[in-house]
Amino acid sequence: SEALRVFVDSLRSTSLALAPTSETSGAGEIAVRRDVARWIALHLNPDLAIARLEAGVAGASAEYAGLLEDPSLNGSVGRVLESTSTPWLLSASIGITLPLSGRLGLEEDLADERFVLARTEARLAEARVLDEIDRAWVRWSASRLQSALLRDLLLELQELESIAQ
Repeated sequence: SEALRVFVDSLRSTSLALAPTSETSGAGEIAVRRDVARWIALHLNPDLAIARLEAGVAGASAEYAGLLEDPSLNGSVGRVLESTSTPWLLSASIGITLPLSGRLGLEEDLADERFVLARTEARLAEARVLDEIDRAWVRWSASRLQSALLRDLLLELQELESIAQ
């Protein structure tokens, strides 16, 4: 009888005094619903933010891949030191790039594939985080149900103890 009482008291002391509802997680006054926990994990996780930013960089690179280089305008001025009829020399040039090899198309394809890869990796990282949240939630819910069953069992045992005395 005394051993049972000690067991009941120890279970009471370890159970949650302020048990949250089935839709919340946490102890005491801090409780978070599952959908809020998922939102927090997705939006406040720095690793996921970095993965999204890297996907954005890859997207911007894909948008500007394959563009022609900007044309260049060059000029030079020179003076011949010896006495000549035209001591000043002037020259100018304009440079443009004409694609002939098809390399620009390959560059665009490569940039597009890098963007798809970065976006997929970001989504995969998000899915992993959500999976971790869901697994933890299932474990917590199972523990909570087990705790409720033990609490009911303790009440039954207390009733039996009072009948036995």
